[in-house]
Amino acid sequence: MVPLMFRRIDARSQQLLTLLLVLGVAMAMIPLWVPRLLPLLDLPNHLAAITIWNNYHSPEWGFQRFYDLSTPLVPYWGYYFPVHALSWIFSVETSNKIFLSIYAASVPLSMLVAARQFGRDPWVSILSLPFIFNYNLMYGFISYCAGIPLIFLGVVCVDRALNTPSQRRLMLVLICSFAVYFMHLLNWFVFGLCAIGLLLLHVRRWRTALTVGLYMAPSVAFALWNVHSASEQKVLMTPGPVKFTGAWLPGATLITDLPHRLLLDWTNSSVSWLLLVLLVSVIFLVTLGAIRHHSNHDLPLPAGRYSVEVMLLITMVTYCFLPFTMRTPFHWWNVGPRVATIAAMFFLLLPRGERTGWLRLLFLPALLISFIYPLQINAQFRSFNERAMGMVRLAERIPRGSLTLTLTLGEKSDVAIAKDVVPYTEFPAYPQILAGGFNHVGWKSNFPFRLRSNLPPSPHWARPTEFRQEIHGYHYDYVITQNEPVDGFLFGQSAPRVPLIARDGAWRLYQTRGIR
Repeated sequence: MVPLMFRRIDARSQQLLTLLLVLGVAMAMIPLWVPRLLPLLDLPNHLAAITIWNNYHSPEWGFQRFYDLSTPLVPYWGYYFPVHALSWIFSVETSNKIFLSIYAASVPLSMLVAARQFGRDPWVSILSLPFIFNYNLMYGFISYCAGIPLIFLGVVCVDRALNTPSQRRLMLVLICSFAVYFMHLLNWFVFGLCAIGLLLLHVRRWRTALTVGLYMAPSVAFALWNVHSASEQKVLMTPGPVKFTGAWLPGATLITDLPHRLLLDWTNSSVSWLLLVLLVSVIFLVTLGAIRHHSNHDLPLPAGRYSVEVMLLITMVTYCFLPFTMRTPFHWWNVGPRVATIAAMFFLLLPRGERTGWLRLLFLPALLISFIYPLQINAQFRSFNERAMGMVRLAERIPRGSLTLTLTLGEKSDVAIAKDVVPYTEFPAYPQILAGGFNHVGWKSNFPFRLRSNLPPSPHWARPTEFRQEIHGYHYDYVITQNEPVDGFLFGQSAPRVPLIARDGAWRLYQTRGIR
């Protein structure tokens, strides 16, 4: 039996770790909740799609004029449906923030569970706190982000079933396979590769490995059917035969750009120092663990002792060989770089064993930056929110069911975020979220809606200066503009006849219906 004193020490260690993780997650909530608007590229269109799903059958929103509801069982259900369900109680924006909060808490929790399962130091879960705000979240890949913790929980379930199979554990493997799939197809693909790696590590117990594999097979069969069905229905995919084509980045670019594909970044940020602290911490902890094991040959290594290393290698290879852009059978942008976050989190799991006593002070630098990083992000998000809220305040003045065309001139980026992230690109979704109607930059993925044919004309989102009141504005009730050099600039000769309703910062609200 373990002496009572050591059990108390272990209990205190667990309580301290739990407290630090709770504090870390609480710090992460600040930038998620304090500013109303978050500068995440795809977020507005996600919220607009869910808003259409929520209010499709309410005539006052005017969605039935332009959309047909389309909700086949495809990936994204894992994100859209929970927010859709929460929206019966809260606003869609609040529901989304609740979902993001659950995701934030699940990142260190999944790392803690994985560390314990694979015989790694559970305190490395502290190192994962900055990865709540990872590269993928910066671009608004929310469904993909929420699927990352499920990957780690999924490989834990697979490993447990391989080591001590039981009907309950096998059923958990089955459930996790589908749960990951319904978050994002890329999550499911990476999870499948990691699971195959675990199965191969247990090849000598091939009957058990085969059984676990069979419990994952239904998700594979469903995915193949789903891809074929989605192709026929043109949902998230191009029609026709399933062919894989894309564009790859040079190997040198994959290496040099790697540090920028891990965390949420902005100009003059301290992210490079944060990554350096994490890198040095992991290397030092791994070295210390190796010395400790070498000096104590009786210290046992856990079963499947190379599981983490194998999954790290798999995710690194996946990062290198997936295309940057996939053109068919579905159009995906920024594909391969998304995997870098998963590989980095497996890298954090490399330290073996558990540090005790004063050795836990080795986690102090990473812990401090994990607390400071969300405060820096909050300052950036609040800065963005101050400039962006003008549009929302104008949109809140628009009567529900009105048609609003939003035209953003100049750069779609913001000084609060990395320059290649252009959050204002999808900002025309906010008048639709608040007042309904039609959004000319909304997605055409046929989930959770399909576009009808009677759509009001609009200029291309990237060429707002092609706007003409007599061609476009005439069909809308209101036009919101951003960064016009002078009031009425986009309306040309029609400007004197187009009433300017209100100004707010760089934003302008015009009433345009019926004015030629």
